[in-house]
Amino acid sequence: MPEASPLINGPVFAVAFAKDGRSVVCVTPAGVFRFQDGTWSRSEAPDNAAPARAIVVGAVPGRFYLLGRSRMFRSDDGGRSFQPARGQASMTVLAAGLLPREILYAVIDGRIMTSENGGESWEPRSAGLGAEPVDVVAPDPAAPGRVWAAQANRIHVSDDAGFGWRAVGQPLPPETTIRGIAADPAGTSLTVATHRGLYRSEDGGRNWAPREGSLPFHLEAGPLVRVPNDLSALYAVFSRTPYPDVWRAAVDDSETVSRSGSITVKGGLTFALTLLTIGTALSTRLALARRAARRHSSATLASPLPPRVPSC
Repeated sequence: MPEASPLINGPVFAVAFAKDGRSVVCVTPAGVFRFQDGTWSRSEAPDNAAPARAIVVGAVPGRFYLLGRSRMFRSDDGGRSFQPARGQASMTVLAAGLLPREILYAVIDGRIMTSENGGESWEPRSAGLGAEPVDVVAPDPAAPGRVWAAQANRIHVSDDAGFGWRAVGQPLPPETTIRGIAADPAGTSLTVATHRGLYRSEDGGRNWAPREGSLPFHLEAGPLVRVPNDLSALYAVFSRTPYPDVWRAAVDDSETVSRSGSITVKGGLTFALTLLTIGTALSTRLALARRAARRHSSATLASPLPPRVPSC
């Protein structure tokens, strides 16, 4: 497993794997970086692309979308360069559904919006949701057309690409901020990242329990990241400092960023997290997690790293 490049230091706010799982794009306050063929390099991107809120893989090979400080950027060369794309300044969440046609999902002014033309125009898709702001929207790569969303401590799902929504299971604890959602193909085993760490349900959300074990459950969790060519691999980002505070500090170019120790890439990925219901090798990966946790008790980016995928 290659070490992170000296180019990359400080918090990593967004990570995305190419569709083949062999290259990685990540964003720090210092810029956008790409791993390919064993080497890290700096991507060409405007200054306001970093720090990013999100990076997502597009349906076209080599395409990435990046949500920067206040607008969206696009790459069509595998992350080597990014150019401004259309988007709205109030966008806070960005995701992509890899259906036969590419659909971008975003949270804009607290509502779910979609674009089928690369961000040129946006349409609402919040039918069935309440009036409260949406925390996150997450197209499900294991089930085309299925999309997850979180709103007011509650998980919702759409089976028709977001045109209609229904509540799932029971609410999470009050005042829970949800930042990521992942499910097994049946949609019964759910893992969510929250500001209280990871929660898990084995019965479609009827019962929730903190996901602990070897994970840093006392830290707040950020995004969940999946590898397109291996949906059993789930990456979780953890932060000692409240995640939005670290991002705002990076935007303000504060020295807090370099001292926070949050979401660091030094030393690579050092914990193992298994999405238990998607056929992973549970005993092996939990053993790796325990050994990694003893070696790197301060690490904050967790994953069952596939052997061929580089660390970020």
